[in-house]
Amino acid sequence: MPSNTIQLRVYEFLKEHPPFSYCSIDLVKKLASLTQIRYYQPEEIIFQEGDSPATHFFMVKQGAVNLLQKNELVDRCGEGDVFGVRSLITQQNYALSAQPQEETLLYAIPVEQFRPALTDNPQVALFFAAGLAHQTTASATKDKLAFSADSAPGFTDPLAQPFPRTSFQQLLTCSANESLQYAAQQMSGWRVGSIVISSAQQHPIGIVTDTDLRDWVATGKVPLETPVSDVMSQPVVTAGQHQSVAEVLVRMMQHNVHHICITEDGTTDSPAVGMVTNHDLLLLQENNPAIIQREVHKAENIAALIDVRERAEMMVQQQIKQGVAIRTVASLITVINDTLIAKSVAWAEVALAEEGFSKPRACFCWLSLGSEGRGEQLLRTDQDSALVYEDPSGEMAVSTCAYYLELAKRVVNTLQECGFAPCPADMMASNPRWCMSLSDWKKQFGHWIQVPDTEALLHAAIFFDFRATAGEVTLANNLREFIFSQMETRSLFMHHMANNALLNPPPLSFFRKFMVEKGGEHKDSFDIKRRAMMPLIDAARVLAYEAQVLNTSNTQQRLEQVAATDASRATLYQEAVNAYNELMQLRAREGFRQHDSGRYIDPAALSHLEREMLRSIFGIIRDVQQVLRHHFQLDYFRR
Repeated sequence: MPSNTIQLRVYEFLKEHPPFSYCSIDLVKKLASLTQIRYYQPEEIIFQEGDSPATHFFMVKQGAVNLLQKNELVDRCGEGDVFGVRSLITQQNYALSAQPQEETLLYAIPVEQFRPALTDNPQVALFFAAGLAHQTTASATKDKLAFSADSAPGFTDPLAQPFPRTSFQQLLTCSANESLQYAAQQMSGWRVGSIVISSAQQHPIGIVTDTDLRDWVATGKVPLETPVSDVMSQPVVTAGQHQSVAEVLVRMMQHNVHHICITEDGTTDSPAVGMVTNHDLLLLQENNPAIIQREVHKAENIAALIDVRERAEMMVQQQIKQGVAIRTVASLITVINDTLIAKSVAWAEVALAEEGFSKPRACFCWLSLGSEGRGEQLLRTDQDSALVYEDPSGEMAVSTCAYYLELAKRVVNTLQECGFAPCPADMMASNPRWCMSLSDWKKQFGHWIQVPDTEALLHAAIFFDFRATAGEVTLANNLREFIFSQMETRSLFMHHMANNALLNPPPLSFFRKFMVEKGGEHKDSFDIKRRAMMPLIDAARVLAYEAQVLNTSNTQQRLEQVAATDASRATLYQEAVNAYNELMQLRAREGFRQHDSGRYIDPAALSHLEREMLRSIFGIIRDVQQVLRHHFQLDYFRR
């Protein structure tokens, strides 16, 4: 029997871990007094597949134990995990073998003394029933450890499939010199809503839809004899014949069109082969994001906008459950969020006009920052935004600033009503610090780059991921080009930014306690954003700016483009892309489960496979951070 001191230690450990945390204090104390403490060396046999049930089951006090079936890894148990319970429940021989992966200390708990808890305590019974089910299915799902796919085994992501050719509408074409009357007669005869104006090589050069006929001919603006080239829309929005349903859908939403012309290679420089409309997409799926986006466009009041945004969240949840690729889901909800922001801006402009505010001549651009700026906001999190406006003339500077500040406040309020909480640090366009002219923004970014102190690096992590979501995009492009031009001559800033990206190292190991929060509201939770996602976001930002990747602020796209320029590390960067994919998915699942942002996770609620996946991801993060350390010579830089 263990000494009193050891008994106390065993008791303190058992009562913190299920199933013992569900038991009475008296029972746990009794079990602690009867528990054997066993030490095992790596690969020593604890029990083997086919052995008769033992008199004890086990809890890992320290170390790690592999569970094997025919020498293949089925599961891995870490600190606080219970195994060898099959004999407790079924009285059958062991179905798995158990071997320590490293030096391991186990608590062996007597079965007979514990058995009453199994029959008297429903929580204990449920715990073991779930554990047994997990072990039964673990073998079938262990391939997911390689996190090579988002979807459940055997599930075919419907949005990832090529658009079926049978769903293409018949393609109606005519030459540019045909009349509108001829076009209307052809469309009526074919019973289609559009006609593509094509070149002699059948390349699409323009499109006329029934809406154009209504707007131009039915209103009498042009006669029936007018050539179609005078009213056609161009350039034609196209997609490739082998692109997926999701890619076609995202393209339709990005361009806010109802017709996509399918060409041989996806560009206007190849022959047209078909036409896809939003109606065709609607027929392919029940919960069409394009319909949700259209309803955002059509919303006439805040109640309607709130309602449709709630539906968008349900769409995200449904698609994740169906196994739709997380990047596809992120792309779709980003387009919907962008539309909602643009709608909020448009409402604010109308309201200001009705209240007598004079709109400045200087145009503006709404900048989304943070996760929305990167196109990665699956759930509604805090707002992060800024506003840049064209440099006003001297006498108009004050009134221009006042107008856009008032506009920003109204947009922020609308977004808040739609469920996007205000930023606790007030990093929003409604703050005068983040609502400035283009020249003032250039001064601000220039200062951050020239004086990379703690505040500058903090702001770099937020503001350098900006993306234009409403207004004049050229202002955002102008600002981004300025930033890159400044950074070309400021290598010290890049070193500081790289060094800053190492401030959140991943936990050393899952098995020796997760790196959990030490206090506050989220004490003992795992901060997946800070401990796992931010290290990859920060690293991708640094690598992208170093590689002059200008066209995206998305973490995965940044890593993919960096991989294309660095073949020696392409595999690592692709692993980082997949790892980030898994983290987004895990956070979204937790968010829906807890009805919050999903940022803080209870480690005890994770399955063995999720723990193993995270452990692998920690290794990838360490490797990526090691690349930063070597590339920017940060060990020398820190001296």
